[in-house]
Amino acid sequence: MEKSANKLRPALLGGILIGVIGGIPFLNFINCMCCMGVIGGGVLSAYLFYKDSSPEYVISVSDGALLGFLSGLFGTFISIILHSFFGPATFNVLYKISATINDPDLQALIDNFNPRLLENSFILLDFALNLVVNTIFGLLGGIIGVSIWSSRKNVPAN
Repeated sequence: MEKSANKLRPALLGGILIGVIGGIPFLNFINCMCCMGVIGGGVLSAYLFYKDSSPEYVISVSDGALLGFLSGLFGTFISIILHSFFGPATFNVLYKISATINDPDLQALIDNFNPRLLENSFILLDFALNLVVNTIFGLLGGIIGVSIWSSRKNVPAN
């Protein structure tokens, strides 16, 4: 009998990858390359699902889409938590960088910038944007992952 693995564990691990890459300052620049961190989380979830499922189970595109979608969903929550933790530290680094640059306009902008106001007013916008981007690109990553490993599932081992 074909046995499908549980999708929650692979999706959660893929979501952790998405959340860590998206939520840690400067590591999140990986997502500037066509959301590679988010796609990678979807691919990871598909790979883990492939490894956990029985050899007879044929992994479908809908399996990959669901895995990637759930990874993006979990990743959104994890990245928002990490943003709230690392946000003040990121502001302090930007403040120190602006102090070394001899531009009075930039210095005035940074001096008038209130990171608490930004954190409180844009957390919902950040969440909504991450939710849309992470679920779409995570879904895409899950489909890519399934297309890679579902073709290898039926190849006999030597």
